[in-house]
Parts: sequence; structure tokens; C-alpha cells
Amino acid sequence: VMFKGNRQEVDKATNKLSILYFDRWVYNLAIGGPQGARWREPRERTLDELFDTPNQAHLIGQKNVGKFIVEAHRRLIAPMLCLTFAVIGLSCLLTGNFGRRTQTTRVLAAVG
Repeated sequence: VMFKGNRQEVDKATNKLSILYFDRWVYNLAIGGPQGARWREPRERTLDELFDTPNQAHLIGQKNVGKFIVEAHRRLIAPMLCLTFAVIGLSCLLTGNFGRRTQTTRVLAAVG
């Protein structure tokens, strides 16, 4: 249900624009096409579904098994990479003696 809006349509034969203003409109979403199960990409699946690919290889196909495993590993590694990069930057900044001249090289090493 949509509230307080308008619907705009262009007639292809006459190339005229028609606008319908409404306070309440019920739109049927089933008009778009036939209902049915659609293929969900690896990025749309849960971690359990991604790691259960050897048991479901007959359903997803052999060429997609690798994509599922890669997506699962990406999801596990992404949070670890944030922490790892922070530790690398901190180790570059906090090692060595403190001085005005050496601070610039440490900052460049941490960023680069």
C-alpha cells in the first residue's frame, strides 16, 4: 500500500504523459512475472550455506562450489584484516626512538 503519491505513465502511441495523483494506492507486486524460486548469489547466502557446499554440490553445480567457498572465506577474513592493518600501522608508529626527524619516516611507513 502506498500513500499520497502519483503515478506517471507515457503512452507510447501518442507520446503523452498521464499523471494519476492518489491518497492511497494498492499495487500488486505479482504483475512483474511468474512466481518461483530464484537463484541466490553466494553473497546473499548465510555462512552455513556457504560452507555446506560439498553436501549441496548437486544443487548448486560444480562450477559454483569454488565461488561459495571463496565468499565464505572472504566473510571470515574481512574482520581480521581490519585488525591486522591496524596492528601493522601501530607497530610502525610505536617502534624505535622518539624524535622529530624519525617520526616522519615512521608515519610514511605506517601509511604506505
